[in-house]
Amino acid sequence: MEIENEGEQVRLPENAALVREALKIAREQSGPIHINVPLDEPLYATVPELYNYKEFVFQEKQEGKNSLLDEEPLEVAALEKYAEQWNRAEKKMVLVGSNYPDALLDTQIGHLLKDPSVLVFTETISNIHHPDCIGRIDQLISPLTEKEFQELRRTSC
Repeated sequence: MEIENEGEQVRLPENAALVREALKIAREQSGPIHINVPLDEPLYATVPELYNYKEFVFQEKQEGKNSLLDEEPLEVAALEKYAEQWNRAEKKMVLVGSNYPDALLDTQIGHLLKDPSVLVFTETISNIHHPDCIGRIDQLISPLTEKEFQELRRTSC
């Protein structure tokens, strides 16, 4: 999606509609979205007052839920099915993406890393800084030959 920046006051409702549409797609398809926002220099102190963008973007009421952030616990039967699959796997690979700093998640990752059959890859934005995690994934994978990449896949998954 492309956000327009000509005549900001005029475009605000249209751009807010584009952002709402993008968030709706992300929510419905449980996937990432990408919004291109044109920026002009200077990036600060260019308007006399700040707009309250939330009122434009979040027009629908969130009844009792915090939209994308609320989680519903899995049923025990579903958890048991996943636990069985996890325990049967000889090699496990965990990829940690975007997260806020979280002490509980750090502890859980630490427990996973005690298992020698588990590799934990972390994205830069994961906020996980455990010495046994594999960061800078692109730098690790990019220089691999096809044979080395296949070997990594075979031994990791």
